[in-house]
Amino acid sequence: MFNNIFVLAFVAGLCFAGWPIVIRGTNLDTIWVAILISLGASVFAICIAIGKKVAIPPTKELIIGIIAGLINGFGFLLYSKLITTKSVQLSIALPLVAVTLVIFVAVAGFIIYKEPITLKKAIGLIGAITAVAFLN
Repeated sequence: MFNNIFVLAFVAGLCFAGWPIVIRGTNLDTIWVAILISLGASVFAICIAIGKKVAIPPTKELIIGIIAGLINGFGFLLYSKLITTKSVQLSIALPLVAVTLVIFVAVAGFIIYKEPITLKKAIGLIGAITAVAFLN
């Protein structure tokens, strides 16, 4: 079940869409949201790693992972700011973040990993941009 890309993507999407809805019901400051969500995610990942007896990666991969984590941390802090700002409509802000992610990954995949941008992908990207335009 969890080896199917569509099931994984759907469940991940529900989780990523669900926690902002839950945390919005609190009065936590942006920094506390970032700390608590990161802590919860870290504890979960560490428990899985210990249970699966995952080996510690080589130094180069650890450094790259830490750099990626710092980039993600900054983005996560900004994402938390969107979620904790009560005047921001989640129904607009979060899809806008999601579409930005889709576009960036498609372009970066094309440039860095030489992944093809097919007509189907291009139409999908245009559709995603159009969807966010209608949400505004």
